[in-house]
Amino acid sequence: MEPTGMKAQVVVYNRECCVKYKHALDALLGTTDQTTIVMHTGGDKADEYKEWKRDRSEENKLLDEFRDPLSQLKIVIVTSKLLTGFDAPILQCMYLDKPMKDHTLLQAICRTNRKYTVDKKCGLIVDFVGVFDNVARSLAFEDETVKQVIKNIDEIKSLIPKLMQDCLSFFPGVDRTIGGWEGLQAAQQCLKDDKTKSVKLGFMCVNRGNLIFPLVLR
Repeated sequence: MEPTGMKAQVVVYNRECCVKYKHALDALLGTTDQTTIVMHTGGDKADEYKEWKRDRSEENKLLDEFRDPLSQLKIVIVTSKLLTGFDAPILQCMYLDKPMKDHTLLQAICRTNRKYTVDKKCGLIVDFVGVFDNVARSLAFEDETVKQVIKNIDEIKSLIPKLMQDCLSFFPGVDRTIGGWEGLQAAQQCLKDDKTKSVKLGFMCVNRGNLIFPLVLR
């Protein structure tokens, strides 16, 4: 974390371990302000973890604080939450003390790969339990397996130009150099009724900069 000012995530086995890790880290750091726990507290009949019970609004506020480079909060300790979908570019280091495998492991370690400042050259994964053998197995896809998943890739590629034109034909006169909300509004003006929007199109249009990419639904 130091001296770059970036932050860390500690992934542990269960809720009890979350609490033990926090106590140990707080003792090491000499403060309680630099660490927190984010975990599910459902089923906690004895209210053993009530200190860490938050509603969605409270949790979002806490995660925004974690993303803030000026905040004292440096380390978030988790066991099952924030392993997928958690977007925090300031997160650089992940300490793994929990067995994981396959897509769960891959998604977890990808939390550290978001671009940040020039000081963030890479993400750092510290593996305490030897989980990286599972990463190798997760990535070891056989060619024949891939071919079974996508059998007609060349045929699909050949259809893309026509699909693009079919999609763009619903947006005559739309300036595709205009992005963001203004560009989206202009495109929506070409779709006058719900039937055209949901049925007649047959595909969904996603604005990405200067292009509108068709995603075939049929």
